[in-house]
Amino acid sequence: MTFPRLAKLTEKLDDVLRFRDLHAHRTVGGRLDVPDARYGIRRHTRPALVLPALLCGFLILAAPSLLRSAIAVIVAAAVFLILRRVMAYSDRKNWPLRRDLLIQIVAVLLTAGAVWIFGQDSYRPDGVYRHFFLGIAVALCFALLAASALVFTLFHRLCESSDYDQYLNETELFADRGPAPVVTEGTIVTALLMALFRAPLQLLTVPAMVALVMPPVWVRPATLGTGVVIFLALAFAGLNERFSVMWDLTQAVFFKGGSLIVSLVVIALGIGRLAGVSYVTTVFDAAAGSVIVVVLASAYVLSWWYDYWASRLLTDQILGLFQKGVTGTASIPYDIDPAYVATAVPDQDRVLQIHGASRLIVICPNPPTTFFQSYTMTDLIDTVAMSGAPGGRAIPTPIQVRGRIFNFHTLAGLVFVVLIAIPGIVIQRGVQMPELESKQSSTAGVPLSSLLFDDSRNREGRPVIVVAASGGGTRAALYTASVLEGIAKLGKSGDVMIGSGVSGGGAALAYFAANRPRLVQGGVDDWQLYFDRMKQPFIQDVLRRALEWRMIAGGRLGQLLDESFKSRWELNDSRALLSDIHDFGLILNTSLAGHLDLPPGVGSTQPLREIEPKYRQDRTSSDLAGGRLILTNLDLPKELAGKPLEPDVSHELPVILRGDDVRLETAAALNANFPPVFPNAAIDVDNQTRYWVTDGGAVDNRGIEMLLYSLRLALTGRAADQLPPLYIIVADASGLSDHFTQDRGVSSAFGGGSHFASHLDSELERSIAQIYSKSPERLHFVYLMMPDRLRASDSFGTHWMLQSRIQVHHGTDRRTIDGEEMIQVLRALHSPGADVGLTPAGCQVLLWSREDPWLDEWNQVVQSFGGTNPRPTCSTK
Repeated sequence: MTFPRLAKLTEKLDDVLRFRDLHAHRTVGGRLDVPDARYGIRRHTRPALVLPALLCGFLILAAPSLLRSAIAVIVAAAVFLILRRVMAYSDRKNWPLRRDLLIQIVAVLLTAGAVWIFGQDSYRPDGVYRHFFLGIAVALCFALLAASALVFTLFHRLCESSDYDQYLNETELFADRGPAPVVTEGTIVTALLMALFRAPLQLLTVPAMVALVMPPVWVRPATLGTGVVIFLALAFAGLNERFSVMWDLTQAVFFKGGSLIVSLVVIALGIGRLAGVSYVTTVFDAAAGSVIVVVLASAYVLSWWYDYWASRLLTDQILGLFQKGVTGTASIPYDIDPAYVATAVPDQDRVLQIHGASRLIVICPNPPTTFFQSYTMTDLIDTVAMSGAPGGRAIPTPIQVRGRIFNFHTLAGLVFVVLIAIPGIVIQRGVQMPELESKQSSTAGVPLSSLLFDDSRNREGRPVIVVAASGGGTRAALYTASVLEGIAKLGKSGDVMIGSGVSGGGAALAYFAANRPRLVQGGVDDWQLYFDRMKQPFIQDVLRRALEWRMIAGGRLGQLLDESFKSRWELNDSRALLSDIHDFGLILNTSLAGHLDLPPGVGSTQPLREIEPKYRQDRTSSDLAGGRLILTNLDLPKELAGKPLEPDVSHELPVILRGDDVRLETAAALNANFPPVFPNAAIDVDNQTRYWVTDGGAVDNRGIEMLLYSLRLALTGRAADQLPPLYIIVADASGLSDHFTQDRGVSSAFGGGSHFASHLDSELERSIAQIYSKSPERLHFVYLMMPDRLRASDSFGTHWMLQSRIQVHHGTDRRTIDGEEMIQVLRALHSPGADVGLTPAGCQVLLWSREDPWLDEWNQVVQSFGGTNPRPTCSTK
């Protein structure tokens, strides 16, 4: 059985695409070749004007803001209008093609120069700033200048010796459509089956783009709908080869050169958002997603502008093979010998002209019909050579031409890579700005013993509460705040004397330390402000500023997290430094990655950041990698630091930094320097030693081992009646992923360190318990694990921005709540009455969470302090 209507439909679709392609990419006689000579441009198409205008707009825009978007639109429109007039003048004067390129390069360089001169070093919403794309655009401009010289060098001898003008007169380049395709059940089934494999990148790219730009509620239906359309188009392409060729041409713009790399990134992000990967959805569901979308769009425009001109320079030379001396024009006569005409197309008024930037087309206007046939550069050369000089006698041979084309693309690309790589290497070898410059404090810190052995506290029978807070970004910060609020509701927040944390937990403890007096008083507004501060979109700030030129020229992304903390926490200057905190002991844990010690006597006159590059090659070492560097206000026992067993390790571990000038936000950012998103951060100490550190969770994500070491040392040797009632509370919001998969040992390699750390922590806890052996009732070790359902890998994420939607599973049942309600659920776990106002879904999540066996640990704390933890009063209906 055949389906003639379906066959006709494929032919109709082919006609639609062919004529749209003709009108969109035609040079002479196209949309820019209008009757008004003031605006007539015959040798270019609209992308030649639109792409540089868009590029200039994106150079202004960078990370979008309302004012900068308006400026970018105005600049893009102005560049478009200026280029339209100047390039029309160039066309009338028949200037060389490379002069058009030079005009556009000047426009781009002037825009980039204006941004560089008048822009600020840092992102700001009310003006332009210096960013990474400026350097890329400038490198691209110089690469195109080199390409314009290179293309002439490679092709001028071929053009001078070419006999293709003779071959063209003996070649029929028009081709009949041929018989209509026959569509049967078999061809339909085959086309549907092969649609998935015909062009997988085409099938994924456009739907992925839709997935990235749609509002959350429309992501799945819009992506699915777009995917169905693309799938059907690929299926139709399997029914009609001519339509397949035209469809591939319309999609090729996403898969050439640099745009292919961008498309692969788009596909990965689109699949991540569609699959609900929280790290992707959280960013794209919020305003931060617009930053990434603009970055991807900028990358596309950069790639397309380069591809346009690289191809246009080539087609100009290819046209020169068919007519010697042709330059700067886009069209030559196609005077075929009537004896070689093989179609119904008349032999008069035929024209061979450049089509778009990378193809050529033969056209014969024969009212009411316009005959046309397009070719790629290599296909045209092959066809003319085989027809005009069969047997491989063409001068030059098609292989020679293809070789020159390949050499051109390769060498031009290498020029661009070199222009990017050399400055990159120079910058990499240059100054790397430290995130912290500090001097070891010459004054003693807060004695650990004074916090543990307070006579008045002991006489009143008040406990000493120490809190270890795990890593986990926003999730851990909010969970730590919830635990601390729960302690406050029991009237014991004034007894929280020491905190040790990593990443999100460390950040929450740093904020608590800065605001402890107000939080101890138990003001509702102060605790609400605490949660408001912890939920801020810090990663959005990082994304907005990540393109800043200072981040490329020696900066590190960790500096942006530090600046975001400073901006959004708004700490009181009287308690903003570690050295300002006297009523609370704070340990913020980082993981060492490497270090540099200057030779003796060096560094007395210049800052270490300027001297360090000279010694980076010879004196840096990674022998401390995996060790601890802790930032603290405590005067910790000297025995805490000791020489490692390995004889080649140069420093005692842990490295303890107690500087009078260390801000809490900076210390928190350093302990949350999440790898591999954030590169290793530099800490310069005493202008003599540089340490490179990463997130404290890279060693142990609970932040507990340094705390237990310190407690053991401080408690050892004390009489039993001197030992304080001690509560060691661990707030652990680490991720949960307990399903086995055959990963060839990867999970063992990455999880081994955690289990060794757990064994060490267990030994330390037993050592402290032994110290309390004569009064065990005074020691309480409480491990508060965040409910499993909330820390599962597909639930509450760890990114530094609160998710807009969080899905919680309970077997096959699931509930979705927003981020604000999740905060309320967390608070209700430890603070009775906080469940008021929960939606039925939020209430169900709370009840599921309270079923978790880890909550028994919290109930014991509540009971020991004389409190209660009643069942929530919210409703699930």
